[in-house]
Amino acid sequence: SHAVPLRADRRFDPAFRHVVDFRVVKEIQVTRKGIERVAAHNPFRRDARRGFVVALDRAFEMLNMFGLYTEADAKQFGIFRALEPAMEWIGLDPATPWPSQAPDATFGQP
Repeated sequence: SHAVPLRADRRFDPAFRHVVDFRVVKEIQVTRKGIERVAAHNPFRRDARRGFVVALDRAFEMLNMFGLYTEADAKQFGIFRALEPAMEWIGLDPATPWPSQAPDATFGQP
């Protein structure tokens, strides 16, 4: 559901660098097939620099699988345990404040 509005928005560039924060995830209920389906709709180019922040080991494993399914460039796909290194990874000052609004609101999503 996240990829569809991104692709449709003329401001979206598949080369965008971005951070995805999964630190609040407490439980993962996705299968290998589910990850494969999500990866098939990935709106980002394989060389777009992406940083993922996780707290759970299982999330780390699932994101590794996601990276493989999207054929992400390993030099551009990072998984982190803290937000600051992920911010630095995409080229932002690690002290950059995390957005106060939901990121999807940027693209008109609730």
